[in-house]
Amino acid sequence: MHKRLIRATLLVVGATLAVIAPAALAGSDGAVVLRGSDSQNVRPFVLKQDADVAWSCPGCGESNFIFSTDQEIPVNALGVTHGSSFLERGRYTGVSISADGPWTIRMTASKLSPVRRTYTLRGVDSQKVRPFTLTHDSDVIWACGGCSDSNFIFATDQDIPVNALNSTHGKSFLERGRYTSVSISADGPWTIVLR
Repeated sequence: MHKRLIRATLLVVGATLAVIAPAALAGSDGAVVLRGSDSQNVRPFVLKQDADVAWSCPGCGESNFIFSTDQEIPVNALGVTHGSSFLERGRYTGVSISADGPWTIRMTASKLSPVRRTYTLRGVDSQKVRPFTLTHDSDVIWACGGCSDSNFIFATDQDIPVNALNSTHGKSFLERGRYTSVSISADGPWTIVLR
């Protein structure tokens, strides 16, 4: 009887470890693909170059989807079933996913954003965005319809041009230059126009 209890405990522990730590798989195109179900921790992974992140969680339409690492939180979306983000190259540890049901995260090599006179950035909830270069001092015009009862933050390593509480739209300014580690914190769909 005692041996049966130990064996059952080992089976439960083994099954739990299999759920908690799935491997980061390299796709046939060199992409890093993470798959799982519900909330779990994921093995560390390395991105050899900056990556566009596409995620899907069909069951998260009425719950929260969070993709976080010790280094940053590339996705924090409420009531959304899919979206995009961005991660700079590097090694990511402390990787955890908070979700409702099966999910997939696919990270593929990011193409450099072309340098333009204007940019329009769009997204949903909190996420990271590709770095960009402003060729001239630019107005920042932003809108977030769902932010009337929350905070809208547009931040980069170089500046925080917007940190607005309980506002749905506004205007700011950024000097010309290269902007990296671009992140948005919002509640719902948002748009930022840089011109």
